Amino acid sequence: MLLFEIIQIVITILALGFIFSGMIKSPKLESDPLEQYGYGKSRWHDLLNWENIKFAMMITAPAVILHELGHKFSAMGYGLEAVYHMSLFGLAIGVILRLIGF
Repeated sequence: MLLFEIIQIVITILALGFIFSGMIKSPKLESDPLEQYGYGKSRWHDLLNWENIKFAMMITAPAVILHELGHKFSAMGYGLEAVYHMSLFGLAIGVILRLIGF
């Protein structure tokens, strides 16, 4: 059961990294004035920018893990068992909204 939870958390982090990659951008050391305004880049380049996705995953992963551990420890404190189940429907809505640029 633990492996199933870990796989679901990894899928959640990957999806949230993609969803938030439009808002959480990887810092750049060099600045290209044309790139700042999006000249010469397609929409797909910005959408599938692996550096931004990795950076967004590094930001969201600790938040997701600590949040879910809080649920688990709270349940354990009350003598209950907590199992993580990702919301596939919610993540799908987030990914679709990111794809259409909402």
